[in-house]
Amino acid sequence: MRHGVVSFGVMCGAWAGACAACTGEPPAAAAAPLGEPEAWVFRLEPIAWYASPGGRITFAGGGEVETSDLNIDSAGLRAMGQVHAERGNWGFSFSGFMLDEEGSTPAPGPIDFGEFSVAAGETVTTSLDWSSVQGAVRYRVHNYRGRPRAVDGAAPDARQGFNVISTVHLHAGLRASELDVETRADGGELESSNFIAEPFAGVDWALTLQRAFTVRAGVSAGWVPLGDTTGASLEVQASGEWRPLDHVGIILGYRFLRQGITADEGGTDFEFDGLAAGLFFGLSMRF
Repeated sequence: MRHGVVSFGVMCGAWAGACAACTGEPPAAAAAPLGEPEAWVFRLEPIAWYASPGGRITFAGGGEVETSDLNIDSAGLRAMGQVHAERGNWGFSFSGFMLDEEGSTPAPGPIDFGEFSVAAGETVTTSLDWSSVQGAVRYRVHNYRGRPRAVDGAAPDARQGFNVISTVHLHAGLRASELDVETRADGGELESSNFIAEPFAGVDWALTLQRAFTVRAGVSAGWVPLGDTTGASLEVQASGEWRPLDHVGIILGYRFLRQGITADEGGTDFEFDGLAAGLFFGLSMRF
Protein backbone atom coordinates (compact mmCIF):
# COMPACT_ATOMS: atom_id res chain seq x y z
CA MET A 1 0.00 0.00 0.00
CA ARG A 2 1.54 3.31 -1.09
CA HIS A 3 0.47 5.23 2.00
CA GLY A 4 1.26 2.32 4.27
CA VAL A 5 4.84 2.70 3.07
CA VAL A 6 4.81 6.39 4.06
CA SER A 7 3.41 5.48 7.50
CA PHE A 8 6.08 2.84 7.90
CA GLY A 9 8.78 5.39 7.04
CA VAL A 10 7.49 7.82 9.66
CA MET A 11 7.59 5.13 12.34
CA CYS A 12 10.97 3.69 11.34
CA GLY A 13 12.45 7.18 11.64
CA ALA A 14 10.85 7.58 15.05
CA TRP A 15 12.32 4.33 16.37
CA ALA A 16 15.74 5.23 14.99
CA GLY A 17 15.52 8.56 16.79
CA ALA A 18 14.75 6.73 20.03
CA CYS A 19 18.08 4.91 19.92
CA ALA A 20 19.97 8.12 19.17
CA ALA A 21 18.25 10.01 22.01
CA CYS A 22 18.93 7.31 24.58
CA THR A 23 22.58 6.70 23.74
CA GLY A 24 23.97 9.97 22.39
CA GLU A 25 24.80 13.42 23.77
CA PRO A 26 21.87 15.63 24.77
CA PRO A 27 20.68 17.48 21.65
CA ALA A 28 21.77 21.08 21.43
CA ALA A 29 18.28 22.39 20.63
CA ALA A 30 16.90 20.98 23.89
CA ALA A 31 19.40 23.05 25.89
CA ALA A 32 17.23 26.15 25.27
CA PRO A 33 14.96 27.04 28.22
CA LEU A 34 11.93 24.80 28.21
CA GLY A 35 9.74 27.70 29.24
CA GLU A 36 10.11 29.69 25.99
CA PRO A 37 12.44 28.09 23.43
CA GLU A 38 13.90 30.49 20.92
CA ALA A 39 14.84 27.82 18.37
CA TRP A 40 12.75 25.08 16.81
CA VAL A 41 11.95 22.27 19.26
CA PHE A 42 11.13 18.79 17.93
CA ARG A 43 9.36 15.86 19.57
CA LEU A 44 9.81 12.42 18.04
CA GLU A 45 7.42 9.73 19.34
CA PRO A 46 7.62 6.05 18.33
CA ILE A 47 4.48 4.35 19.67
CA ALA A 48 2.90 0.91 19.93
CA TRP A 49 -0.92 1.09 19.79
CA TYR A 50 -2.86 -1.85 21.24
CA ALA A 51 -5.95 -1.44 19.09
CA SER A 52 -8.77 -3.53 17.71
CA PRO A 53 -10.68 -2.69 14.51
CA GLY A 54 -14.46 -2.70 14.52
CA GLY A 55 -17.46 -1.50 12.58
CA ARG A 56 -19.35 -2.53 9.46
CA ILE A 57 -18.44 -3.22 5.82
CA THR A 58 -20.83 -3.16 2.86
CA PHE A 59 -19.35 -4.68 -0.28
CA ALA A 60 -20.48 -3.22 -3.63
CA GLY A 61 -23.78 -4.81 -4.56
CA GLY A 62 -23.90 -6.79 -1.33
CA GLY A 63 -25.24 -6.53 2.18
CA GLU A 64 -23.78 -5.07 5.36
CA VAL A 65 -21.58 -7.29 7.53
CA GLU A 66 -19.97 -6.69 10.92
CA THR A 67 -16.19 -7.01 11.28
CA SER A 68 -16.85 -9.33 14.24
CA ASP A 69 -18.79 -11.70 11.91
CA LEU A 70 -15.66 -11.90 9.72
CA ASN A 71 -13.31 -12.44 12.68
CA ILE A 72 -11.20 -9.36 11.90
CA ASP A 73 -11.81 -7.50 15.16
CA SER A 74 -8.99 -8.90 17.32
CA ALA A 75 -6.84 -6.55 19.41
CA GLY A 76 -3.11 -6.40 18.77
CA LEU A 77 -0.07 -4.12 18.76
CA ARG A 78 -0.07 -1.70 15.82
CA ALA A 79 2.80 0.50 14.65
CA MET A 80 2.23 4.22 15.16
CA GLY A 81 4.42 7.31 15.16
CA GLN A 82 4.19 11.07 15.72
CA VAL A 83 6.52 13.99 14.97
CA HIS A 84 5.97 17.51 16.27
CA ALA A 85 7.86 20.74 15.61
CA GLU A 86 7.25 24.03 17.41
CA ARG A 87 8.66 27.52 17.51
CA GLY A 88 6.79 30.20 19.42
CA ASN A 89 3.09 30.13 18.57
CA TRP A 90 3.50 28.10 15.36
CA GLY A 91 4.12 24.43 14.83
CA PHE A 92 3.68 21.39 12.63
CA SER A 93 2.72 17.80 13.37
CA PHE A 94 2.85 14.55 11.40
CA SER A 95 1.60 11.12 12.39
CA GLY A 96 0.73 7.74 10.95
CA PHE A 97 -0.31 4.20 11.80
CA MET A 98 -0.68 0.79 10.18
CA LEU A 99 -3.31 -1.78 11.12
CA ASP A 100 -3.69 -5.17 9.48
CA GLU A 101 -5.90 -8.06 10.52
CA GLU A 102 -6.80 -11.42 8.97
CA GLY A 103 -9.29 -14.01 10.14
CA SER A 104 -11.19 -17.11 9.08
CA THR A 105 -14.53 -18.08 10.54
CA PRO A 106 -17.71 -20.01 9.74
CA ALA A 107 -20.34 -17.56 8.51
CA PRO A 108 -22.85 -16.95 11.34
CA GLY A 109 -25.61 -16.80 8.73
CA PRO A 110 -26.10 -16.17 5.02
CA ILE A 111 -23.86 -13.31 3.81
CA ASP A 112 -24.20 -11.52 0.47
CA PHE A 113 -20.84 -10.13 -0.69
CA GLY A 114 -22.24 -8.83 -3.97
CA GLU A 115 -20.08 -10.89 -6.32
CA PHE A 116 -20.86 -14.10 -4.42
CA SER A 117 -22.77 -15.34 -1.39
CA VAL A 118 -22.04 -17.81 1.40
CA ALA A 119 -24.38 -19.94 3.45
CA ALA A 120 -24.40 -20.25 7.22
CA GLY A 121 -21.46 -22.31 8.44
CA GLU A 122 -19.37 -21.85 5.29
CA THR A 123 -15.79 -20.77 6.00
CA VAL A 124 -14.96 -17.17 5.07
CA THR A 125 -11.42 -15.74 5.13
CA THR A 126 -11.02 -11.95 5.24
CA SER A 127 -8.05 -9.61 5.46
CA LEU A 128 -8.18 -5.93 6.39
CA ASP A 129 -5.26 -3.53 5.77
CA TRP A 130 -5.82 0.01 7.02
CA SER A 131 -3.15 2.71 7.07
CA SER A 132 -3.21 6.45 7.51
CA VAL A 133 -0.86 9.44 7.53
CA GLN A 134 -1.69 13.01 8.41
CA GLY A 135 0.01 16.38 8.62
CA ALA A 136 -1.19 19.61 10.22
CA VAL A 137 -0.24 23.21 10.91
CA ARG A 138 -0.68 24.24 14.54
CA TYR A 139 -1.21 27.65 16.15
CA ARG A 140 -1.11 28.36 19.88
CA VAL A 141 -4.08 30.38 21.13
CA HIS A 142 -3.55 29.96 24.89
CA ASN A 143 -0.26 30.03 26.79
CA TYR A 144 -0.27 30.21 30.58
CA ARG A 145 2.96 29.96 32.58
CA GLY A 146 3.22 29.77 36.35
CA ARG A 147 6.18 30.67 38.52
CA PRO A 148 9.75 29.95 37.35
CA ARG A 149 11.22 26.85 38.97
CA ALA A 150 13.84 26.98 41.71
CA VAL A 151 16.35 24.11 41.54
CA ASP A 152 18.76 23.00 44.32
CA GLY A 153 17.96 25.98 46.52
CA ALA A 154 18.82 28.54 43.84
CA ALA A 155 16.64 31.53 43.03
CA PRO A 156 13.71 30.91 40.66
CA ASP A 157 15.00 30.87 37.09
CA ALA A 158 12.91 30.67 33.91
CA ARG A 159 15.76 28.76 32.26
CA GLN A 160 14.80 25.86 34.54
CA GLY A 161 11.24 25.90 33.24
CA PHE A 162 8.01 26.75 35.07
CA ASN A 163 6.04 24.96 37.77
CA VAL A 164 2.93 24.97 35.52
CA ILE A 165 2.53 25.43 31.76
CA SER A 166 -0.86 25.23 30.06
CA THR A 167 -1.27 25.57 26.29
CA VAL A 168 -4.06 25.22 23.74
CA HIS A 169 -3.38 24.75 20.03
CA LEU A 170 -5.71 24.87 17.05
CA HIS A 171 -4.65 22.74 14.11
CA ALA A 172 -5.72 22.01 10.54
CA GLY A 173 -4.32 19.74 7.87
CA LEU A 174 -4.87 16.74 5.63
CA ARG A 175 -5.52 13.12 6.63
CA ALA A 176 -4.85 10.46 3.95
CA SER A 177 -6.07 6.90 4.53
CA GLU A 178 -5.97 3.70 2.52
CA LEU A 179 -8.18 0.68 3.13
CA ASP A 180 -7.79 -2.72 1.44
CA VAL A 181 -10.31 -5.48 2.16
CA GLU A 182 -10.09 -8.97 0.63
CA THR A 183 -12.62 -11.75 1.20
CA ARG A 184 -12.63 -15.29 -0.14
CA ALA A 185 -14.71 -18.43 0.28
CA ASP A 186 -15.57 -21.52 -1.76
CA GLY A 187 -18.04 -19.45 -3.78
CA GLY A 188 -15.50 -16.88 -4.94
CA GLU A 189 -13.31 -14.00 -3.81
CA LEU A 190 -13.26 -10.23 -4.08
CA GLU A 191 -10.99 -7.32 -3.21
CA SER A 192 -11.72 -3.66 -2.64
CA SER A 193 -8.99 -0.98 -2.42
CA ASN A 194 -9.91 2.55 -1.47
CA PHE A 195 -7.99 5.76 -0.82
CA ILE A 196 -9.34 8.94 0.75
CA ALA A 197 -7.71 12.30 1.50
CA GLU A 198 -9.74 14.59 3.72
CA PRO A 199 -9.15 18.02 5.27
CA PHE A 200 -9.43 18.00 9.05
CA ALA A 201 -9.27 20.45 11.93
CA GLY A 202 -9.12 20.19 15.68
CA VAL A 203 -7.92 21.45 19.03
CA ASP A 204 -5.54 20.07 21.65
CA TRP A 205 -4.59 21.04 25.19
CA ALA A 206 -1.45 20.30 27.22
CA LEU A 207 -0.67 20.79 30.91
CA THR A 208 2.91 20.40 32.16
CA LEU A 209 3.73 20.23 35.88
CA GLN A 210 7.23 20.80 37.27
CA ARG A 211 8.73 20.17 33.83
CA ALA A 212 8.43 16.41 34.33
CA PHE A 213 4.74 15.49 33.96
CA THR A 214 2.54 16.39 30.98
CA VAL A 215 -1.12 15.60 30.31
CA ARG A 216 -2.40 16.03 26.74
CA ALA A 217 -5.88 15.76 25.21
CA GLY A 218 -7.09 16.52 21.71
CA VAL A 219 -9.90 16.00 19.23
CA SER A 220 -10.09 16.44 15.46
CA ALA A 221 -12.64 15.83 12.71
CA GLY A 222 -12.36 15.53 8.94
CA TRP A 223 -14.81 15.48 6.05
CA VAL A 224 -14.71 15.16 2.27
CA PRO A 225 -18.19 15.36 0.68
CA LEU A 226 -17.30 15.41 -3.04
CA GLY A 227 -15.89 12.96 -5.57
CA ASP A 228 -16.13 9.22 -6.18
CA THR A 229 -14.84 8.55 -2.67
CA THR A 230 -16.40 10.47 0.21
CA GLY A 231 -16.16 10.13 3.96
CA ALA A 232 -15.61 11.58 7.38
CA SER A 233 -13.46 10.88 10.42
CA LEU A 234 -13.28 11.64 14.13
CA GLU A 235 -10.18 11.22 16.30
CA VAL A 236 -9.91 11.58 20.08
CA GLN A 237 -6.61 11.13 21.89
CA ALA A 238 -5.51 11.56 25.51
CA SER A 239 -2.15 10.78 27.07
CA GLY A 240 0.16 11.30 30.00
CA GLU A 241 3.93 11.67 29.82
CA TRP A 242 6.58 11.29 32.51
CA ARG A 243 9.97 12.69 31.59
CA PRO A 244 12.70 11.16 33.80
CA LEU A 245 15.33 12.85 31.62
CA ASP A 246 15.22 16.31 30.07
CA HIS A 247 15.09 14.90 26.55
CA VAL A 248 13.34 11.53 26.98
CA GLY A 249 9.81 10.84 28.20
CA ILE A 250 7.58 7.79 28.60
CA ILE A 251 4.05 8.03 27.17
CA LEU A 252 0.86 6.17 28.04
CA GLY A 253 -2.44 7.10 26.46
CA TYR A 254 -5.66 6.17 24.67
CA ARG A 255 -6.68 6.78 21.06
CA PHE A 256 -10.07 6.46 19.37
CA LEU A 257 -10.46 6.79 15.59
CA ARG A 258 -13.72 6.57 13.66
CA GLN A 259 -13.46 6.47 9.85
CA GLY A 260 -16.24 6.39 7.29
CA ILE A 261 -15.55 5.72 3.61
CA THR A 262 -18.05 5.46 0.74
CA ALA A 263 -16.63 4.61 -2.69
CA ASP A 264 -18.44 4.30 -6.00
CA GLU A 265 -17.49 0.96 -7.59
CA GLY A 266 -19.19 0.66 -10.96
CA GLY A 267 -22.52 2.18 -9.98
CA THR A 268 -22.77 0.51 -6.58
CA ASP A 269 -21.13 1.63 -3.35
CA PHE A 270 -18.53 0.06 -1.12
CA GLU A 271 -18.99 1.38 2.42
CA PHE A 272 -16.75 1.18 5.46
CA ASP A 273 -18.00 2.48 8.80
CA GLY A 274 -15.05 1.50 10.94
CA LEU A 275 -13.25 2.34 14.11
CA ALA A 276 -10.03 1.51 15.91
CA ALA A 277 -9.50 2.15 19.60
CA GLY A 278 -7.16 1.18 22.40
CA LEU A 279 -4.30 2.08 24.70
CA PHE A 280 -0.89 3.11 23.39
CA PHE A 281 2.58 3.46 24.89
CA GLY A 282 5.91 4.73 23.64
CA LEU A 283 8.74 7.21 24.01
CA SER A 284 8.95 10.96 23.46
CA MET A 285 12.33 12.44 22.50
CA ARG A 286 12.82 16.21 22.61
CA PHE A 287 15.49 17.75 20.37
